[in-house]
Amino acid sequence: MYDSSGFFVAYSKASGGIFIDCGIHDIDLARWLLDTANPANLSNPRKEVTRVFASGLNVRHPELAASGDCDNGLAVVEFENGTQCTFHLSRTALHGHDCFTEIFGTEGKFVVNGNPSMNRLEIRDSHGVRTLSTPTYYERFREAFVTEARTFADCVLDNKPVPTTPEDALQAAQIAIALTHSFRTGKPVLFGDDGEPILD
Repeated sequence: MYDSSGFFVAYSKASGGIFIDCGIHDIDLARWLLDTANPANLSNPRKEVTRVFASGLNVRHPELAASGDCDNGLAVVEFENGTQCTFHLSRTALHGHDCFTEIFGTEGKFVVNGNPSMNRLEIRDSHGVRTLSTPTYYERFREAFVTEARTFADCVLDNKPVPTTPEDALQAAQIAIALTHSFRTGKPVLFGDDGEPILD
């Protein structure tokens, strides 16, 4: 939910910006959903991304421009396997934490969390029919955080295998960094045959 105190304005100076701070998790999810790292779908297994482009606005907090950040961002990522995704990132949602995913296929689409409801309660009154939104990402992802902590503890204490690889983290970070660079320069960022973003 939008925080009128502007907490994130100070935080953004150290967070790396909206595409790194907020977008990194969406990038992880998109890579997994679109199976972008599958070597069977890549002519060059080192090159997962073709190019990215990002843009953004400072609608409520123009002071974010001083740290090369925005309060609303839009990003496009084109992958080598022929898929692509868009990210819409916002720090100004007055109605609450609104996090959903749409997956478009050849025969239809899936929508995950299309209506960001805090619970199953519908309020019907003089304002119409509505539901309450989850106020922050803590409430929305509480169970995921618990699962993540348990998985980490299992890996450390019981020597269970780590479910993700360092390469997954590196790829997501490179995409987020390339999106931030694109936003700040206003230019697309291409990726080389070595899989690295070409930052000029």
